[in-house]
Amino acid sequence: MVLKNNIQKRINLLFKKLNMSLKEEEVKLKTKFDQAKVDVNQNLPATFKVDAARPAERKTYPKRSILILAVGFATFILMSFFLMVQGTLNELRGKS
Repeated sequence: MVLKNNIQKRINLLFKKLNMSLKEEEVKLKTKFDQAKVDVNQNLPATFKVDAARPAERKTYPKRSILILAVGFATFILMSFFLMVQGTLNELRGKS
């Protein structure tokens, strides 16, 4: 008898939780539905005004001279580092 009452209490508790969860979901869905109805009833224009195309006042990409200087500087730094490492390795090999 006690086991039956305990099971009955658990079933009732689960039913209450499920019922509360369903009510919450119902409220969420009703809100979404109401929002969708408002969106449908809004009048949106079929055409949008767009400004006429015109050329840019100045270039938006970097100038070629800046790119050449940056690449040249980077190459100089990397080659200097490579030559220093190579010289150090040659010295270490010569001492051995």
